[in-house]
Amino acid sequence: DATVAEDDKNELLRLVRLRQSPQNRDAVEDAISRLSEATKNLPKYRKPIKNGVWRLLWSSPTAAANPLSTPDLVLLGKTYQVVSGNRAVNLVVWGDTKAYMKSPRLIGGASLTRVSQDRTRLTVDSFVLKIPNFLELPLFNVTQKVGLELQDAAKGQSRVTNKNSDVLKLLYNDGQLRVTQGEESQLIYVHTFEGDDSEILEDSTIKASLSLSSS
Repeated sequence: DATVAEDDKNELLRLVRLRQSPQNRDAVEDAISRLSEATKNLPKYRKPIKNGVWRLLWSSPTAAANPLSTPDLVLLGKTYQVVSGNRAVNLVVWGDTKAYMKSPRLIGGASLTRVSQDRTRLTVDSFVLKIPNFLELPLFNVTQKVGLELQDAAKGQSRVTNKNSDVLKLLYNDGQLRVTQGEESQLIYVHTFEGDDSEILEDSTIKASLSLSSS
């Protein structure tokens, strides 16, 4: 029912704005479960992921790690995902996003491979730390050497996973709000669509990553 779906969506949008805590994480996950179940047979809530800039609202890793922060921040920075065909860029921005070109940022490039109608494999293939007028430092070789143990702080567990690649299953997407979950990691991400005319798209490093052909 469309009315039920809209109510569930509005409740989810309210919950994802709350500060990080185990209780709020559980409430968000329950709301996502209800929304996904209520819309599972309605194609308009499982739309293909459109090109453009998506802003992170909430994620499992940022749900309960820091009670002084909100779930939309990664390492205290605003986080975005830029989608363009079979490429994506995950982006963390520190500083004033209104002065994006002057802000330090971490840029992670990735390939996208469609697995099925509602499942896409994302494989990270680059990381760059960019500090305007100072440096642009590739980091992917470093990240490949770090441990692959994933800490799930909210649930007091840890498990080994492949951080560089996962199949993302679409739990909900109406074109403005998108919820995905990693099949291996089980991590959930909630994004909202920002548009396709953002200053982010003028970043030369992002342009270069998006122009790569996936293998």
